[in-house]
Order: sequence, then structure tokens, then C-alpha cells
Amino acid sequence: MQSNRYEITVVRYATTTLLRSRLFLNDFLNEVADESRGLDYYFWIVRNDERTILIDTGFAAEVGARRGREVLIDPLDAMQALGVDLDAELDIVVTHMHYDHIGNVDAFPRSHITLARSEFDFWTGPIAGRSQFAHLRETTEVHAIARAHDDGRVSLIDGDTDLYPGIRLLLVGGHTPGQLMVLVESESGPILVTSDAVHYEEELSLGRPFIYMDHLSASYAAYDRISEITAETSGARILLGHDPAALAQIPHAAHPLLPDHASVIGGNVLDDIEGREARMIDGGRHDNGEEKHE
Repeated sequence: MQSNRYEITVVRYATTTLLRSRLFLNDFLNEVADESRGLDYYFWIVRNDERTILIDTGFAAEVGARRGREVLIDPLDAMQALGVDLDAELDIVVTHMHYDHIGNVDAFPRSHITLARSEFDFWTGPIAGRSQFAHLRETTEVHAIARAHDDGRVSLIDGDTDLYPGIRLLLVGGHTPGQLMVLVESESGPILVTSDAVHYEEELSLGRPFIYMDHLSASYAAYDRISEITAETSGARILLGHDPAALAQIPHAAHPLLPDHASVIGGNVLDDIEGREARMIDGGRHDNGEEKHE
């Protein structure tokens, strides 16, 4: 795989069911029945032969359970099952600082975190303590990112930024002050990870914003920007933040290491995975199962 091309592993680690009126802003305006909708929780692993990048880190399993979410797999267990070394010098992109996107950050003591300056400043500032915002954060997790910043492990960006060749961070705001999206180049074309700039396809197709919002007009502008990206970028595919049908229109394969929870998109994914597994086995153990020592 080329150095500027990546595969994306999408991990569905939790779920819940809520009424529409708890999911869409002023849903009475939409004149639809207040029916139940599934809300899934994801994080994303972006990697090639040169690097591994986490897009968000999910919520801490105990936090999700306390908040009444059905934890399908502990995100840290999922990461390790998929070959992510928690002690490695990883790149973590924090799309925003809600509890379900920055849980477990302190489990990565050598990681480098990138997020928007406006996001960091808001959640470490006084307004984040107001009730309409505070229920979406875990204070200990915000403090963990603040400590990483003090340790020099945080980069704060002020606009669209190329993290690496083939990975571009797009600052849109709306859902939160510094909401980011991530545009990833894959072997099968560009993939836009919207994270919570768009939770459900309905937000894009029908213009129905999510219930939790920092700046409504910025969110509408984000929808328009996504439409422009898909129109201008041939073959661009969209990965939504919480939609149970996030993968419905995207060619993907169940990840053989975690088939019940993870899917892979971008290129000849099964060949890539099988090749990497073979290299890991050959490089780490003898045929009798004993570790090699050089």
C-alpha cells in the first residue's frame, strides 16, 4: 500500500436506542412520529505499512455502562485485538471532546493528540461547565487531554490541516466549537469520516440537525461542505458518526481478527490483512510458537 493511501477499520463498540425526540433538534418541526431509533458508537483506525492513526478513542466502558449504553466490546480490548499497541507513539485525532470520543485517552501515555484549538479552549474553559454542555463531557477525560497538552503531546490546529500525505483534517464546527472531519485517501478512493459533524444520513439528506448543537448555522454549513466534497471528489464515500447504517452503501469486509465488531474499507482489505498477519507471525514467533530473540 502506498505511503499516502490507507485502510480504515470501523469499530462498532456500543449501541443504544432512543426516541427521535431525543436525537433530532426540534423534531416536532419534522412532523414525523416519535419512534425509536438505534444509535451506534464507533471509533476508527486508519493505517498503512508506515503508521497507525486513531480517530477518537470511544468511551470508557464503565462510563458507557453508567450512562445506560450497551457496551458491545470495551474499546481498549477491541484496539488490542486489532493489533494497536497502547504503549506505542501513536497519533490520535480527537474530532471533538464529548465523552464518547475521548474516553480512554489516558491509556495511551506516549500518544500524540491532534485537535482543534477552539475545541480545546472551549472544553477547558468556563462555559463547558454549563448544564447544556456539561452532561456531554467527563471531567477526568478533559483533564487527561489537558495533562497531555502540558506534557507537549497535543497539537492544536486552527483550520484545515494535512496531518500526513493522504490524511486531511477539516475544521467545520457546528456540533461542537471545534468539530473535525477527516478526509482519508484509500486504495478505493477518498473516504470522509464525518464523526459527529453528521450523526445520521437524515441530517444530510433532509437537513435535520442532531439535538446537541453548539452552532446551528455552522452545522448546516458543514452539511453543505460535505455535499461539495462528494460532488467535487470522484468516488468519495462518507462514514457517518452514529448511524447504524453507516456502512450500508460502502464496500467493506468483516475484519478477520474481530469480525463481530469491526469492518475494513479501502483497497484489497482482505489481502492486506492476511499479508500483515503473516508478517506478524513470521516476524515474531518460530513455528513451535516460541518467540524469536535476536
